[in-house]
Amino acid sequence: MFESTAITSWSEFSQWAERPSDSWCFRGQHNATWGLHTSLDRVQRVQYKRGHHYRDAIEDQKYLLNRFQEHAGLTPTDDLISQLAFMQHYGVPTRLLDW
Repeated sequence: MFESTAITSWSEFSQWAERPSDSWCFRGQHNATWGLHTSLDRVQRVQYKRGHHYRDAIEDQKYLLNRFQEHAGLTPTDDLISQLAFMQHYGVPTRLLDW
């Protein structure tokens, strides 16, 4: 089992990190009620009065990647993961999951 501890300040984290143990620490999501969904998953849900559907993740990722490359002055490369990580760092929704 895993212990889950919500830490709300740097001093709380420092105290947690200084305790003697072999524990690991993983950064959580902004909202603890979110399931394990990528940022792109969370923005793809389109809500209607009588239900919802999800847009195509692959097509949305291609569009966002192309736009990011244009605006950041990047060229398409074989290193897709690095470019997606770069996008995610700047708040662009991606299919990468932080854990």
